[in-house]
Amino acid sequence: MGGLQDCGRLAVPGERVRPRWGRDVRERELKCVVAESFVLRPEELTIPGAAPVGPRTRRVHDVYFDTDDLRLARWGVTLRWRDGEGWILKVPRASTDAAVLDRDEVHIEGDADAVPAEAVALVVPFARSKQLCEVARVDTDRIATIWQRPDGTVVGEL
Repeated sequence: MGGLQDCGRLAVPGERVRPRWGRDVRERELKCVVAESFVLRPEELTIPGAAPVGPRTRRVHDVYFDTDDLRLARWGVTLRWRDGEGWILKVPRASTDAAVLDRDEVHIEGDADAVPAEAVALVVPFARSKQLCEVARVDTDRIATIWQRPDGTVVGEL
């Protein structure tokens, strides 16, 4: 992740970039507050056409990028590099349900050592003239059960 510590002006590459603002994944996240004694067993949940797998533990290493004054975060936008998954941009969608975090998740091709030109182009409306820089590194041990279809498509995670 070298060369991204300077949070000066946004460096837009010389070539013309036409970002694909496709809807790679629509993420709907519901966070709940429950009592300490609450237990939810994955086998009690069903998703039609999918089966639970796990729980499995995996270490997740994320590196988050923003402007030095956190302009993306103020808009609810996140840009990160995740080992094993690559570059992911999350942009909030309008939601009629305040309890649900509804976001578009765009997966962007690129190497870990530089923010891809496509990602830079997609965040310009939020970052304006500010350059992106690394703002956080987070290592997490994630324990999760996933639900997947017979073809391997993951449709849920708990």
